[in-house]
Amino acid sequence: MEKQRDILVWGRTGGNVRLVFADATKAARDLAASHLAGPAASEALAEGLAAAALLCADLGTPQEAATLQLKTDGPISSLLVEATFEGTLRGYTGKKILNDFDGEGEIDMDAVFGGHGSCNVMVSLPGSILSQSATSVVPPRPANALGQYYGLGAQRPVAVAVAVERGAGGLACARGFLAEKMPGCDDAEFGAIAAAVSGEGFRARLAGAAGAAALFGGLAAGGVAAPETRPLLRRYIRSSTVNTWHMRVRSCHSRAVISSRRAPSRRICAALSTKRPSPREAPSVSTRANRR
Repeated sequence: MEKQRDILVWGRTGGNVRLVFADATKAARDLAASHLAGPAASEALAEGLAAAALLCADLGTPQEAATLQLKTDGPISSLLVEATFEGTLRGYTGKKILNDFDGEGEIDMDAVFGGHGSCNVMVSLPGSILSQSATSVVPPRPANALGQYYGLGAQRPVAVAVAVERGAGGLACARGFLAEKMPGCDDAEFGAIAAAVSGEGFRARLAGAAGAAALFGGLAAGGVAAPETRPLLRRYIRSSTVNTWHMRVRSCHSRAVISSRRAPSRRICAALSTKRPSPREAPSVSTRANRR
């Protein structure tokens, strides 16, 4: 039996529509187990990781990372996931055990996430922010958050789908799919693909697909030419570093808000940069005279 491998695949169709496929099943399963998350939190984390993995295709240089932070009014409270250029994934949910949902056979994830929320997507390098978008999301599911980020924040028309399934042994599937309308693309082809991705049965189709090639070929004639691939790997978070990572995300967000304000005038900057000696460093004239 072939060992399951998490992977990211992306490319463009003949009509210049960009398609991205991400399978993060094993990473989601391992991270949920390492956090001792219940069934509901495991599915929420899997949705977030599958959505974040799609952002890997946008990262162009090593050390770049994309962070998706979701805050909701639902029982899950919050979700924070990250994907890096190298394909490493990590994340956690605000609540790990949800007693009202964990005992159910099929979990109502809309109720778990709640009715309203806010999302912050940030692309960064160590010590600097490359781009950031904060929007409200209704309902606050990771796929909707990613669609808001691309459509409103980046002004890039997309269709996004996330499929998560749970079996008898835990998480059985955590996959994401994105179709993007590139400049000069075939409008009719993108419209047809976007309608299919947004359709009712696409999540089941995404979960049951043999792989990216089969899914691409079913959506566009000829599939994708020369697709690019990248392995996806889970990255464990020690309990002692969760708060550190969360504070880093909050710190980056604060720096982005401060830098977006109007810079002070040159005169103020010069005054602030001029070192004014303390009385001990520059004694008064009368004191010098007395010393003589």
